[in-house]
Amino acid sequence: MIDTGILPEGSRVEFIEGEILDLAASNKPRAYATTRLNKILVERYSHGYCVRPQCPVVIGDHSEPEPDFAVVTESQLVDSPDHPTEAILLVEVSDSSLAFDRIKKARLYGRAGFPEYWIVNLRERSLIVHKQPYENGYQEITTYLESDAGAPLPLADIFLPQ
Repeated sequence: MIDTGILPEGSRVEFIEGEILDLAASNKPRAYATTRLNKILVERYSHGYCVRPQCPVVIGDHSEPEPDFAVVTESQLVDSPDHPTEAILLVEVSDSSLAFDRIKKARLYGRAGFPEYWIVNLRERSLIVHKQPYENGYQEITTYLESDAGAPLPLADIFLPQ
């Protein structure tokens, strides 16, 4: 939408199910978590994948959300300059948007068939992992607390020190 001139350069919006929604401004804990998470994801997915921070993914004709991170195959970026329609992982870093990310985005991402969707919950210092997409979201949802050893990320490294 910015590329076509519909919205001014620098607009912070998402196109979700036909609606243009404003994105929340980043606060200190969110900025810290996003920076730390970027480093961890880039290290983990350094071969054969590309980590796209805060860039759109295309879901049909009516949605172009901008997850905080989308992990896509390198070939998707080499083969086309378009925004990807597939990703192996989508991640949202949430505080004020937690309810929206848990309900609306989980349904949107699950319906589109993204295999894994994570929410870094800044309020509760946890990671919510969604797997097994289906029409209404995800069939498997697991919450990991900061102290859980089985979390797929070193959660203590993501949250602002207390």
